[in-house]
Amino acid sequence: MPSVLLNESSTQRAPLSFSCTRGHAQHRHSAVVRCSKEEAALTQDTERRVPSLHRRSLLLSAAATLPICTAGAAQSAPAPSRVAPFCGVTGVPSWAFTIPWEERLVDFGGFKTWVREVGKKPGSGGGLFGLFGKGADKSKGQKWPLLVLHGGPGLPSRYLETLELLAGQDRRVIFYDQIGCGNSFLASEDRGPAQQDITVDMFVDELAAVKQALGLKEHHVLGHGWGGMLALTALAAASEEQRAQVQSITLTATPPSYHQLVTDRQERLQQLPGSVGESLRSPATEEARAQAMAEYSQRFVTHRLDASCLNVASSGQSSIVNAALTGGNPFQAQGLLRDWQAGPHLAKLAQPMLLLEGSSEELLPQSTANLQALRPGGTCTIETLEGAASYAHIDAWEPYLEAVNTFLNANDQQAI
Repeated sequence: MPSVLLNESSTQRAPLSFSCTRGHAQHRHSAVVRCSKEEAALTQDTERRVPSLHRRSLLLSAAATLPICTAGAAQSAPAPSRVAPFCGVTGVPSWAFTIPWEERLVDFGGFKTWVREVGKKPGSGGGLFGLFGKGADKSKGQKWPLLVLHGGPGLPSRYLETLELLAGQDRRVIFYDQIGCGNSFLASEDRGPAQQDITVDMFVDELAAVKQALGLKEHHVLGHGWGGMLALTALAAASEEQRAQVQSITLTATPPSYHQLVTDRQERLQQLPGSVGESLRSPATEEARAQAMAEYSQRFVTHRLDASCLNVASSGQSSIVNAALTGGNPFQAQGLLRDWQAGPHLAKLAQPMLLLEGSSEELLPQSTANLQALRPGGTCTIETLEGAASYAHIDAWEPYLEAVNTFLNANDQQAI
């Protein structure tokens, strides 16, 4: 599958991609650009002054930074101020800002899929957990890459950027924005598939196209929310040879069925103060719904609604993709995912699996246990992250990354 290399650098990226074009946006799809730290910083300032290209037709009407959206017309919003890297979490080591990265575009279905690869070359040393004294991995040899699938649906991968820190352990971490949202929407000249043309199989095929373009063989997979559902669906539909290339599966905030996710969300609504929950259960003013959604998200989605990566990702979210897959209402089982169930897919998979749950996430603990029970065999472990909601990679980023890192290392033995 054809792909075009965009940017290559050893510096942390600016707020959005195509950031190191130094004013040459008209050539952004074909240029190979190398950036210094000063150039990246200059572009970051320029993006704050000229936000229209990055924001046009992409902004949702739901409460500012919220990862859960309601169907509605897109509207403009102010560009964020200085965008703190790695979601603004504290304690990030200095080496994290010089991890090499590369971005490219993959042709798919008449659109462009934007892909970002982050990571040092094998054997270059260093590591997040060694610096923090949490058991540096001392094994030698190549580590399999980690392919990350974002959720939303339609919320671009930028909100998952704390996972880039896993690259400090000599592992490539690969992200991509599914067509219709984020940088893939921008790279496709502000185009995405029409709502009536969107199918789950389309995203399964796009994932296969990304793997083919990267020449990806043995690797690990991590899916968040809808990304976890997509991972299970795609792996179950893949050939035996393709399944065997996946060494492990990590799922976060992934339900045993979409119906169960909606049921749990409705249960979480009951836990809100009466008037707040009622604003999301019945007709209410736009202001009341926005305030209620903010309260719901603060409690069950992420305790860090101010995280800079959510501002950036939300500005690139696709209400069209979200409406096609979920019906646009997170509290009703609608859209193409309404009948989705994990069980039939898990029956075909035997990879080691890690289920990460926040202690106060949208899914109830029993639902994660039910997902674990659907495994016919193989290893499947649940790890609960205290003080975290559905976006545990932000709320409890250190224990989250440590759990993922330990799990991946334990399943790298064939690479050593």
